[in-house]
Amino acid sequence: NDKGILLCGEANNGKTTLTLGLVREGFKYLSDEIAFIDQASGRVEPFPRALGLRQKTIGMFPELDRSVHLQPTKSLSGDDKWLVDIEEILPGSLGGACKVGMIIFMEGFSESVELTPISASEALFKCMNFSHTAESDPFQSMLQVASVVEGARCYRLRSGGVHDTVRMIADLVYDLRDAVENPSKKE
Repeated sequence: NDKGILLCGEANNGKTTLTLGLVREGFKYLSDEIAFIDQASGRVEPFPRALGLRQKTIGMFPELDRSVHLQPTKSLSGDDKWLVDIEEILPGSLGGACKVGMIIFMEGFSESVELTPISASEALFKCMNFSHTAESDPFQSMLQVASVVEGARCYRLRSGGVHDTVRMIADLVYDLRDAVENPSKKE
């Protein structure tokens, strides 16, 4: 429904793995490791870079074995990553520009999925750790980020297994979509 999900987190928190799982579930792909947000429209613009996959992620998605045939490159953290074009893995998965509907801050792993809503103010300060704006004035930068956060639902995530994490996020998105499309529907 013309809404995007931003996944924010430090390296090795499962952003790319979760992205790949969501795309396999039918979500569209915009980018890996970076999100360009047009300041005028507030829309996330596609920037379809190759996915940087670690060996562990490749093992979670059997369909990747035939796609990962190149030599790995070194990530900034020093581990091996294989670069794979999303259209090679899942043709037709590229999405178009959209508003930010959800921001998820990935904060590690646990035995089971923990998805906790957070306030817009907490999300704003968390986003500042991951954002780079063209503004040289910190106050103006914060206003730019605030305009993205204000229209989004924001969550903190501790991932469980990739399948369970994808399922929880997909169910949340579908429930929110249904609530918007059918506001009079009772649960």
